[in-house]
Amino acid sequence: MYRLLFFCIITCHFISAQLDFAVYTDSKVVFGNKTAEFTVKVTNKTISPAKAKICYLIPHEFEYLSCNVPHARFYKYSQTSVFERFLIKVIPQNFVIWEVYLAGKKTQKLNIKVRAIKRTPKATNIFCLVCGSIKEKRFVNLIVRGGGCEIHLTTYDSPEICEVGEDITYVITGRNTGTCALTGIRLWSYLPKETTFVEVIDKPNVAFKYDKKQHLIRFAPIAILQPGDEITYKIKCRAFSKGFVKNRTRIMHDHDILGYTNEEITTIYE
Repeated sequence: MYRLLFFCIITCHFISAQLDFAVYTDSKVVFGNKTAEFTVKVTNKTISPAKAKICYLIPHEFEYLSCNVPHARFYKYSQTSVFERFLIKVIPQNFVIWEVYLAGKKTQKLNIKVRAIKRTPKATNIFCLVCGSIKEKRFVNLIVRGGGCEIHLTTYDSPEICEVGEDITYVITGRNTGTCALTGIRLWSYLPKETTFVEVIDKPNVAFKYDKKQHLIRFAPIAILQPGDEITYKIKCRAFSKGFVKNRTRIMHDHDILGYTNEEITTIYE
């Protein structure tokens, strides 16, 4: 009888646990290929012991390095079971999951280290806690910048205002503004649908491919671009319809597969 009573008391204590769940990081900005650290703090506010499961969903812009908890388990999304996906509602990304046991009025701190691998204005790190009926989430947004691997993209049109039937030249420049050499530079430009493609100026020295269906110019990749160096292309189009038309150019390189996009607006009148 006493054993049964003791078991019931412990069970009730687990169910009625009250936990404080918080996530901290030193910086909101991380540079490419650098590490970011998170501290997860869980406090049991009651005198009863509690057992909780914590999950960290790793955004695609980061790769997992380490955790100070030896029994933390790292999973690729493809390795998770249907039950685990349902439990924490995992979207297709990797995650770390571990269990913590908290005595009454005790706190545990977990330190997680990741590395930034892709530039992004917003990488959302999601931390989930499950303890009986308690289910909580914390969100930490970080900015990932390119660090020493930066490229600056500019475009301008000449003329800015033209008449139907006249030619427009789009001048596109990509400049290595970082401190390291960039490799595998790719650039393409979507031409305004109100224009027809005429030519790439200086085309004997420029390798490119024109996609008529997408009205798109793809330039051949540049193997390497040293700090301070730049590439410039000139595309000539002919206006056939009035309006405010848009040229959209995109550039990326091996160190930044997300790339940069720039848009140039031209006014065409009749």
